[in-house]
Amino acid sequence: MRTLFIYAGERRYKIEKINTNVLPDSDLYGFNYMDQYNVHATYKDFEDIVSSSFLRRIIGFRFGHMLRYFYSYGEDIVFGPTLLYMMFFRKIFRNKKTKFVLLNISIGRTIMIYKKRHMMWLLRFLFKEIDHCVSLSKFQDEFLVKHIPETAGKTSVIHLGVDVGYFSQKTAERNGPILSVGKDNGRDYKTLFEVALLLPEEKFEIVCHPRNIPKDIAVPSNVSVSYMVSMESLREKYASSKMLLLITHDDNYEDGADCSGQTVLLDAMASGMPIIASRKSYILEYIVEGKDALLVDFYAPQQIVNAILLLKGDNERSSELGYNAQRSAEENFSTKHMARDLVSLWDKIK
Repeated sequence: MRTLFIYAGERRYKIEKINTNVLPDSDLYGFNYMDQYNVHATYKDFEDIVSSSFLRRIIGFRFGHMLRYFYSYGEDIVFGPTLLYMMFFRKIFRNKKTKFVLLNISIGRTIMIYKKRHMMWLLRFLFKEIDHCVSLSKFQDEFLVKHIPETAGKTSVIHLGVDVGYFSQKTAERNGPILSVGKDNGRDYKTLFEVALLLPEEKFEIVCHPRNIPKDIAVPSNVSVSYMVSMESLREKYASSKMLLLITHDDNYEDGADCSGQTVLLDAMASGMPIIASRKSYILEYIVEGKDALLVDFYAPQQIVNAILLLKGDNERSSELGYNAQRSAEENFSTKHMARDLVSLWDKIK
């Protein structure tokens, strides 16, 4: 089987660093395991089409993805999160042999944007050309079929994978601060600040993007914020921090990723961290509540405080949560598992 991967961003420089264990392979979505399943897999970056960075800026992100359509000929499967842009050309230049499989990372957010602009007709028009959609949770899948009826009967759920080997470092003691990580707009750092004010004796660390920090709220003195952190440094923070707080907005919040916190959740699980997370709809597909992580309601700082105090006062429970989460990541959510499930799907639809 021949498969072409199309990523949202460039991957060539990442693959070089993944091969030397500088970066995890999580956002390759199983690409580097394809040969183990007798799949000849390639990928195309924008620079493969246009070598000049100046021209790439002129052409732009969307049209650049549209142009990658012409690499689809001769492939059995084209897979990735940005295939919708290609469907304009598929309407014109028919390619019936190749199956186009869309990875649903943030289609929910796209749907909300198109609805506000009264352009759902265009989205549905493009989805008619997609052969299959892969969502990372049942929550996403149901939302997609509800709003784009054209996808009914041609969707699947395949869970996101994490580079377990990269993150599963052993540490003698977790004596670092309480950690929170994430830069998509679905994070709720305002509530985290309220938690920090209720626990002035605790140290908190946030790794995020400047846009994530509310402009009208002062950062509590016991909270440190980092913006530019290498993946190797972040891996060390996962290994040494007391626990992870994954605090997000609710499922009706219209900004941020569809499954806000999904990647960080898996990174932390693979690291063996005790996790306290908001009760997002997708999350119970990845953890068993009370066994792999503690869940809290949205916008409930006192619940989060109680969960922190529970883990602080019970080292055995805290260690057990981290151990169970790591085992689950290894057994169910590795990037190799994701590769296996994708190949199984492609065999059925090609």
